[in-house]
This record gives sequence, structure tokens and C-alpha cells, in this order.
Amino acid sequence: MRFLLSIFLVFASAAAVFAQQFSMSCDGKVTCVETDLDASTYQPKLDQNDNLCALIKVTVTNTLKNPLVLDVGGLAVVARVEQENGEIWYYVPAQVKNLNFSCQDYTRPAPVPVSLQPGRVYRLTIVSDAVISTVTTAVVSANFLKIRTEPQNVHITLWNESGDKVVDEILNDGNFTRKLNHGDYHYLAEHRLYKPREGVVKVSAENDIYTIALEPDYGIVKVNTEPESGADIYINDFRVGQSPLASGVKVPSGRCTIRAQRQDYYSVEQTVEVEGNGIEQTVTLKMKPQYGEVTCVSEDPEAEIWVDNEFRGTGEWTGRLNSSVSHLLEARKSSHQSQSVSFTVRDGEVLRKTVGAPVPLYASLTVVTDPPYCTVSVDGKSLGQAPLVSQVLMGTRIVTVSCDGYEPETRTVTLDHNEAGELDVTLNEVRREPEATLFVYADKKNASVYVDDELRGTTPLVLNLPPGAYSVRVTKGDYVSRGQKFIVLSDGETESLNFALERVRRPSASMDVFARSFVDVPIGYHIGNQELMLGLTYANVKRRVGGYGTVLYGIDNSDVVFSAGPVVRLTGGGSAVDFQLYGGLGGYVDDGFSCIFDFGFRLGGRTSGRLSWWDISLGCMANGGNVILNVGLGLGISLIAGTVAGSVGLATM
Repeated sequence: MRFLLSIFLVFASAAAVFAQQFSMSCDGKVTCVETDLDASTYQPKLDQNDNLCALIKVTVTNTLKNPLVLDVGGLAVVARVEQENGEIWYYVPAQVKNLNFSCQDYTRPAPVPVSLQPGRVYRLTIVSDAVISTVTTAVVSANFLKIRTEPQNVHITLWNESGDKVVDEILNDGNFTRKLNHGDYHYLAEHRLYKPREGVVKVSAENDIYTIALEPDYGIVKVNTEPESGADIYINDFRVGQSPLASGVKVPSGRCTIRAQRQDYYSVEQTVEVEGNGIEQTVTLKMKPQYGEVTCVSEDPEAEIWVDNEFRGTGEWTGRLNSSVSHLLEARKSSHQSQSVSFTVRDGEVLRKTVGAPVPLYASLTVVTDPPYCTVSVDGKSLGQAPLVSQVLMGTRIVTVSCDGYEPETRTVTLDHNEAGELDVTLNEVRREPEATLFVYADKKNASVYVDDELRGTTPLVLNLPPGAYSVRVTKGDYVSRGQKFIVLSDGETESLNFALERVRRPSASMDVFARSFVDVPIGYHIGNQELMLGLTYANVKRRVGGYGTVLYGIDNSDVVFSAGPVVRLTGGGSAVDFQLYGGLGGYVDDGFSCIFDFGFRLGGRTSGRLSWWDISLGCMANGGNVILNVGLGLGISLIAGTVAGSVGLATM
């Protein structure tokens, strides 16, 4: 009996535990975080009206047994995102007024009133009981429900088997993933342009992906306006763009109202029956003009044309003016009395309106100068010589006083209508720098003139110089003046110099600029025997003709090649490059002896400094079908007694 009683008490305790209702409440503080830019910049989301959502970041003090659900009344939660740090983010429309949280097995907290702004982040803490349980056996009773919708931005609502709402949000990207307990869930998928769809999805260990495709319930409406495009188009009082709407707008099936509004036209509205299933239809709205074509002219072509206090042009303007109001035409000009005329225009009327010229408003100005008889100008227009009294336009005027030998003076005066203004101006004498004039001539035109070794121009030349002593010389190519001339100039003095140029005969270069002897180190390659060869070449060319000798030694096979012959120098005196041709006969000694032909060329030249000479030779030795190619290199270094050329040896100059 005691055993049965113990069993009963255990089951009674377990039933009490399973029937337990956990506590959950809001701390009552919804705080706006001004510095958090997640909702506006970093991770924004839009509601169904393409407005920025507000973001509610919820922190729960203890882990909940079941998902936390947010109900925002007639509106829908746009997105719910669980963060790794445990926060739950809810993107909601800014129009939400109350936050209603719920969680299965927890008491429902009181609604939280809020006043939200688009693109702002708010924080809220929910206090919940800690769930303490001892797990002896791992039982998997939940899985992820995965849903894809076609199209995106579908509003989906889910109810569990008990009829409790567990999901109410908008799928911006058409994907839904939520961990839920195993079981069947009734869903309702809605989109304003598609037919709603209901059904049941199952959460089980299978981890299936459900696709919910909605049938179109909209038509594509294209809108044109006549006689002009660019009108604002409203469908059911929502602005959808400007005409022409060539790509069309998706509109729910049924009746809709299309309205077109454009400046200078009467608004036009039309009711249209929109077919479903994505059918396209075009609506053309004919708009009645509400303007006239008006040409506004002033009798003063320099006057500004103002219509309804808006600047339109100078002298004359043509454009549209609305026919529903009266208009004011003004002709304005600085320091003048404006002239105006009011008028109206009828629909479609072509009208020309003329307004009188602005009337000038004058003041008087007395100008006295020291010295007298200076020229007085006002706004760039000469009034005469001071002292004088003159009538000038009122307002701010620029007065300029000038006189020969004096610095000009500029003053600004401001005069009211009929005001008598006075102005006394004293001018300062011009300070002249001392200066002398020098004329330079030569018996050749465009010769360069140097003053104190500075190039100042070409002959004939006029120079204005400060007083002082100068040295002058003139050159032109190979022509130079006979020395330089010295001259002393005083203030205000005018002097002239004449130069006779003589040609300078420059010494011509001779053959001695070239090296006479060459000792090169040639490197050769025997193509037939595939043999690398190294040797020595000596050449001597005194003027035009010389001789040479070459010896090559085979590094791999110890073969010997020698040749000798004449050298001909082709370059003449004055050339900076030395070019030579050589050719001769020789022998090739390996296991036997055979005759070879040798020919090639040498290229050399002078340099500046101690490295005074260089040369390179390219040659070819032919022996029947065998060919030896070689290249020789040489350098020369300037010494007291001559020049060393090549790696070793002497080359005299």
C-alpha cells in the first residue's frame, strides 16, 4: 500500500511540474538608442510601403523554453532575427503603437505602448523565470521549419495545433527559417498583389523545405498623358511615378482610380477595371491646358522682367502662365523706379503684355580735386573736368579721378534720391623710377645680345635699364663681336651700340682623334665542333690602312686558329665614331691543318675623361663547312704617354 502511495505522489508531483506556468514580464522601458545606426545604415529593412522600419532589440534575462512572439496588431512584423549574443531583433513599421509579446508556457506580459520613428533603434528587456530541468535522456522534439515564398515580401502567419499564433511577419527575401516544436502548423500567406493561400506544414525530423507559390491577382497598368508627358501619376491616391509609365505598374485586380497632375494643366482622373493574371493594359489620360502663352516686354530693353516676383529675363520673356490666377508684370532696374502692370490670361490664349520703362531716380554730386582740372568718371562714364556739379543716378556709384603725372584715385559714394553729395579728392604724384635707354645694333639680324653675360634679346634691340655700368657683347652662330663693349648710363640718357661680327674659324678634326693600335680579347665559338675559343687580336691603323693578326685557342679541344690580313678605316677626320673593315687568311690546327678565311668589322669611339676610348669587333672565320664566330672587346685609358686600348697592350694616338 505504501508503495502504491509513493507511486501516486511521484506522478502527482510530475503533473504539477508539467502544469507549471512560468512568469514573463517587460521592464517597461523602451529606450531609443540615438547612436545605433543598424536600422538606418548598416542593416536597414523596408516595410510594405517602402519606408524604413523601426528596430526593436529585445534582451531576455533567462533562456525561454519556446520562441518569443511579437504581435503588433493590424500591422505585421517585417522580420525577426535571432543574434548570436542572445538578442532578438524585430523589424516593425513605424506606425506600430503597442508591443504585445507572448511565449507558450509563460504568462503574457502587459502591452507596451510605444512611439516609434522610422530608421531608429529601440531596446527593451524582458524578465523571465529560469527553467531548471534535469535531463536524463536526450529527446529531440523540435526542428527548423523552412519555407520559401514566391514572390518575396509575403506576409505569413502561422498557428500551432492549439490555435496559438506563433509567427506573424513579412518575408522580405522570400525565405523563412524558424526552430519550432514538432507538429502541424496552419499557415496563411498574403500579398496585396496575389491571391492569399492557406495550408498546413509539418515540423518533423525530416527537415523538409516548403515552397509556397501564390497566384497573381494583379494587372500591369501603363499610363500615358496627352498632349504632354511628365505628369505625376497617382493610382488609388498613391504616387507611382511620372508619365509615360512605359514599364507599367502592378495594380491589384478590380477597380482602381488613376489620376494625373501636371503644372499648367487641369487634374484628370479616370476609373479603370484592372484584370488579374498579370495582363497588361494601357490607359491614356487627356489633360486640358490651364495656361496661356504670354510674351512680356519692357519699353527699356535693359530692364529686368519680373513676373509674380520671379526673375524671367532681360528686355523680353515668353512663357506659360497659369490661367487660374492673376499675374503681376514688373520692369526693374537698379536706381530706377519700377513699372508694373497686372493681368490675367485665359486657357490657350496667346497674349503680349508691355510694361513701361523704369524711371531713373537722380541725385547730385559735387567733385573738387587737387590738382584741379582732373578728369572725373562715374561708373566708367566721363562727366568732365573738376571742379564740377553733375546729376548722377541714386544708389552706390564708383567715382574715378585721373590726371597726367598723378596716381588715379577711386572712391565709392552712396546717394539717396535727390541727395546732394560732395567729394574732395587729392591725387598723389607718380613716383618714377630712374631709367635709361640703350639701343643695340649689329651688322647681322637676330644676333644674340648679352648684357653682363645675361641674354636679353636679339638685334636690333631696345633696352630700358636702370642707371649704371654695363658690359655688352653680341654673337650669332660662328660669328662673334670683337670683344665686349662697356657703357655707363645715366638717368634719362639714351645711348646706342653698334657691333661688327666676325666669323670664328674652328680647327677641323684630324685622323689623330682615333686610336692607332688595338689589343682586343676576342671570344669565339666553333659551330662545327661546338667548341668555345679564347684569344688575342692586335691591329694597327695609322691613317686609312693597317694590318691585324688574331690567335684563338680552343678551351675544350686545345685547337689553334690564327689569321692575319689588312684593315681599312672607312671614317674620316671630324667623325666621333671609328669604323673599320678587316679580312685575311689563316689556318686551323686540330689533328691536321686546314686553311681558313677571316673577315669582320671593328667599331670604336672616343669618350671624355680618363676612359678615353672603346671598341668592339665582330668577325667570322670560315673553313669549308665549319664556321667560327667571334667578338672582341677593348677599352682605352688616357695616360701621359698615350692610350692603353683593350684588356692588355698599347694603343697610340
